Amino acid sequence: MLVQSNLDVDRFRHDLKRLPAVAAGTRLGLAVSGGPDSLALLWLAKQALPSVHLYVAIVDHGLRAESADEAQGVQQAIANMGLKADVLRWQPSKAVLSGKMEQARLARYWLLRRWAAEYGILRIWLGHHADDQTETILMRQRQGSSPEGMRGMEPTRADAEVLFERPLLSWPKEALLRICREHNLAPVDDPTNRDVRTERGRLRAEGQANLVHGEPPVHDHKASSLGMVTHPLGHLWEIGRAH
Repeated sequence: MLVQSNLDVDRFRHDLKRLPAVAAGTRLGLAVSGGPDSLALLWLAKQALPSVHLYVAIVDHGLRAESADEAQGVQQAIANMGLKADVLRWQPSKAVLSGKMEQARLARYWLLRRWAAEYGILRIWLGHHADDQTETILMRQRQGSSPEGMRGMEPTRADAEVLFERPLLSWPKEALLRICREHNLAPVDDPTNRDVRTERGRLRAEGQANLVHGEPPVHDHKASSLGMVTHPLGHLWEIGRAH
């Protein structure tokens, strides 16, 4: 396992070369939901950047009754890794009756920006990975986006106050799950991710159904990983050429 761990950290350091350098002593923020992607990101960052000051934020959207307890559990798991984490709670002024996921996404970025300003953090890393990227492109394809609009998530998103970065866009989810298993990191299972009332949830359900019936899955790790490496913007035609 030590050899594999070293390989993972070496790969991560190599991928970081696509982003601006992180100097020693930098205050770097990480948004950790407790899922396998963000937990693996935190573990990789801790191993690869020992001289960087890591600040961790957990966003509790409050959309499920158990979310507060889950956030505390994630906070304790991060404490067990030797790091402190702040829980940021979304408290909308009125009940959210429609567009919950989109409103929660906007609230998440707002909370993270405010948290970063409090600590003087200029960069925050997010745990989006290659499977997320493939799903995003497929959803935009179904929506009939133009070729320009059919790009995936950008490796960087520059806001006025902070730079959001996604260093795991070339990593398939299975690799991140493996890191969690090998290092005894227990991810939170958020059923919202499988909610078929959301577009992403429906796409994932279709992928599972295809696997059951022996059909090709909705997303292909090999294609998406190569596409993310060779073309950080994730154009659909670039992924198609990976085969």
